[in-house]
Amino acid sequence: MAVIAHPARYKLTANEEYALFSEFKAHGGQGVEVVTGSHSAAEYITYGAMAQEFGLAASRGSDFHSPDESHTDLGALPLLPGTLTPCGSCWPRGCARPSDNYPEALAAMAQYFEVHPENPQPRLLKQAAALLQKGGIVAVPTDSSYALVCHLDDKDAVDRLRRIRQVDDKHHLTLLCRDLSELANYARVDNRQYRLLKLGTPGPYTFILEATKEVPRRVSHPSRKTIGLRVPDRKGLQLLLELHGAPLLATTLIPAGETEPLNDPQEIRERYEKLLDAIVDAGACPLEPTTVIDLTPMGNGGDPEVLREGRGSVQALGL
Repeated sequence: MAVIAHPARYKLTANEEYALFSEFKAHGGQGVEVVTGSHSAAEYITYGAMAQEFGLAASRGSDFHSPDESHTDLGALPLLPGTLTPCGSCWPRGCARPSDNYPEALAAMAQYFEVHPENPQPRLLKQAAALLQKGGIVAVPTDSSYALVCHLDDKDAVDRLRRIRQVDDKHHLTLLCRDLSELANYARVDNRQYRLLKLGTPGPYTFILEATKEVPRRVSHPSRKTIGLRVPDRKGLQLLLELHGAPLLATTLIPAGETEPLNDPQEIRERYEKLLDAIVDAGACPLEPTTVIDLTPMGNGGDPEVLREGRGSVQALGL
């Protein structure tokens, strides 16, 4: 049996991991080994989902080397020990799980928080904020569409977010801020740029700005050293940002191979509940993208550049 062993140890980007699994399957690969002690609970879930997507068997432990000696197989291996019972809800492709010594996080589904769109319940969003602090990935409604968010300073969470979204490190992640008071730590802004930002925040705009050294390299654009900034006009998300106490990294929730973002929280639950830590349901979003404006030319005396017209009015900004 041909197996990818210890995939997290290769330190690949999300895009490189996806390419590895794709090439491995194309050349007859059969399984992926997820080894106890080497991966976090979140990585169990992520690699399990990738194994499922590519039709690979999955294993927690060194079971591919000696399947008769261990009771921790999670793959469709020959001669599975009799102590195993089917676990179709966790790995639908004929997988199995041990009766004990199994990470609870792997079998758990995403927590689902139904919050009022105008009067969001703090007690529910406090739970979502706690999951983010622990490195979780949460689906949240914004003033344009649903997005995936994670902690800015958690490398493992950022890498996992990219894997779920299936984008590489060239994909621009967006910084969600509660207000402009958080801006100085993450972006260089002059007076002209700041006046324009005040006109468009909070609101359905994404502003491209020069990133400061406080922004980890993994989340700024690799060649331009820029960052996308949003101050969303959505009460539930504003409260979540307040409770989290720091900006969040975000990417629009567009499934791989599709062009439109998801807007139905129940559909997000059906498709992603085994990959996410939580889903915040505050009803449907406008389902219209943000207007993207590049403010970096203003730093050299130039004019802002509208990269995409969306829900935010460019006329309201005097452009």
